Amino acid sequence: MHRIGYVLPEGFQVMTFGTQAVFEFANLLARRTVYQVESYALGGGAVRASAGLGVQGKPLTAGSSADTWMVARRA
Repeated sequence: MHRIGYVLPEGFQVMTFGTQAVFEFANLLARRTVYQVESYALGGGAVRASAGLGVQGKPLTAGSSADTWMVARRA
């Protein structure tokens, strides 16, 4: 399984979730979990997107690990 970590800063562009959907769709086509997607935020907890949507993120620490990191852009 390939682990994808998304780093979500406060005010990140909500379009970030569109890229996460690609991995979800790949898992559906494969009929198994090929990609595991997790969201991270500095300090962990709630982070708000540009459109006001709140998301819970895991704490981003020096020990956080993923095979691929995606860093969301602020709006």
